[in-house]
Amino acid sequence: MKKIQTVYTTTALCVLLTPVLLFAQTGNPFTGSAASTTKTTTQTCEKITEKVDQRITKFTDVGSSHSIKLDKTIDTVRTISEKLKARNIDTSILDNQIVTLLEKKTKLDTDTQAFVAKLQESRGFTCGASQGQFKTKVAEAKKLQQVVVADVKDIHEFSKTIRETIKALRPQVASSTPAIL
Repeated sequence: MKKIQTVYTTTALCVLLTPVLLFAQTGNPFTGSAASTTKTTTQTCEKITEKVDQRITKFTDVGSSHSIKLDKTIDTVRTISEKLKARNIDTSILDNQIVTLLEKKTKLDTDTQAFVAKLQESRGFTCGASQGQFKTKVAEAKKLQQVVVADVKDIHEFSKTIRETIKALRPQVASSTPAIL
C-alpha cells in the first residue's frame, strides 16, 4: 500500500513540476520564449515612442493655435475698449482685464513650451533600456500637461468674465454720445 502511495505521490509531483521546469528553461512563463519577450518589449516601446512624437507634434500645433486665437481675442477686446473710450466710457476695468489676459497667455505659452521640452527630453532615453528614466520623464511631462490644461480652462473662464464686463458696458454705450475729434 505504501508503495502505491509513493508511486502516486511521485507521479503527481512529476506532473505538477513538468510545466514549471519547461517554463524555467524558456525564460517567460506566459509566452514560452525569451525572444518573444524582447520582441513584445520592442513593439511596446515603438508604440510609446510614436505616441510621444504625436503628442509633441499635437501640442506644438495646439499651442500655436491657442496663441493665435488669444492674440485675436486680445486684439478684439482692445478694439472694443478703444471704441468705448471714443464714446467717453470708463474702460479701466476692461483695460486691466486685457493686461491679465496677456499674463495668462504668457503663462500658457511658457507652460506649453515646458511640457513639449520635457517630452523631448524623454526622447533622449531609450525605452526599455533606460532603467526607468524614460518612464520618469514621461510621468513628469504628464504633470506638466495637466498644468497646460488647467491654464486653458483658466483662460476660458476668464474670457467669460471679459464678456460679462463688455455686456455691463452696453447700457452706457446706448446713453453716451461719440466724442468729437
